[in-house]
Amino acid sequence: MKKYLLNVYDFFSNSFYLKLLYLLVSLSYVTIIFDFPFFKILNKICLLWVAFLFIINFVGIIRRKRKIYIFNIFLYLFLAVTLFFTIYKYPTDLNYKTWLMNVLIFTVIFSIDNYKDKETIKNEINIYSFFYIAFSFIASLSSLVLIFLNKNIVINIINSDGVEETLYFIGIFKNENSLGVAAAISIVLGIYLLSKSKLKKVNIFLIINTILQGVTLVLSSGRSGYLIILSLIFIFAFVYIENNFIRTLMVVLPIVFIYFIFKLDDKTLHYIFTGREYIWIAAIRIIKFSFFSGIGTSNTIPTLIQNQPAELIGVTKGGIHNIYMEITTTNGFIATFMLILFISTLILFATSKIQKMNSKDKITNCILLGLLLGIPVVNLMESNLVYIISFISLIYWFYAGNFIALLYKEEN
Repeated sequence: MKKYLLNVYDFFSNSFYLKLLYLLVSLSYVTIIFDFPFFKILNKICLLWVAFLFIINFVGIIRRKRKIYIFNIFLYLFLAVTLFFTIYKYPTDLNYKTWLMNVLIFTVIFSIDNYKDKETIKNEINIYSFFYIAFSFIASLSSLVLIFLNKNIVINIINSDGVEETLYFIGIFKNENSLGVAAAISIVLGIYLLSKSKLKKVNIFLIINTILQGVTLVLSSGRSGYLIILSLIFIFAFVYIENNFIRTLMVVLPIVFIYFIFKLDDKTLHYIFTGREYIWIAAIRIIKFSFFSGIGTSNTIPTLIQNQPAELIGVTKGGIHNIYMEITTTNGFIATFMLILFISTLILFATSKIQKMNSKDKITNCILLGLLLGIPVVNLMESNLVYIISFISLIYWFYAGNFIALLYKEEN
């Protein structure tokens, strides 16, 4: 009996199984199966499981069984700053719940499991990647069939406010951005597994999936997905070109390019950003008056609407559509700066380690790093990195934790 209980404890204390289950639940949210009662039950199980793992990890930190890295410190500072302003500036139930969600993301979904050996970490990455690709293959294939048949799924639901709402699906996905980003992530993970796999049948499937996802990305009209592919190309260039002057140009030129984009006329901006620019203008008006503290999650949407320069399409569901503006608006610039420090430190740390690897390892690790740059870049157009559990946030924080752990293992 004792051995059985220990086995049960070992299973539930391993966060990998939770992350795998949570990925399935989060993918259901953006597809036609979102309203199945089964997934609602699984979501509640995941929340309880996350709370259980938080307690275990907290005890591990207190007992010094879990090592704290510089990456953890940036995220803990993010939590400390946002908690301070939540208590003293906007102490509402919703703001505390939002803070707790970030706690669970930063301490459970993101975990540098240094106690696991290198092969275990690699196997977890492979399993997670295959699982995601299998789901995205079925979802994208189903979506393409519907798109080619010119069939549109329309569902009427009662939303959380008790109001009837009509949902229009792109294939089997709730919107084109989710379909496009899901396809782009599948392409990157497929390339990653192709760089490692030696099995002919597996490679054939991965090649077919990559082609399928490429077609899906193009037909989805979700432009955000292309940013992931561009980020992958950027990382390969940044790692393999060792000239620091060229590297500096590679960082500076996109910033200059973005600056000049916003100098374009309103009509062109609206064509490029499809209404996001109006949300950003409203957010900037708020940020000017609450730069360091933010205004809290509960105040963000109502205040945006009060400051709208035009109708804000998608703001109630998608937020500000730029996670860095969203954090600054909600919790202030200090929190945003901590997240940017985390992302930039991860990129620089990984680049320095990858450059010392042999050619094969350099390629596989560049692919993962491309994904870990791509998702933050996508979040220039979306708000899916913190505050919520989404398939995008789950994928980013899972791979970030495992990738960092793997790089430290390579050192040893």
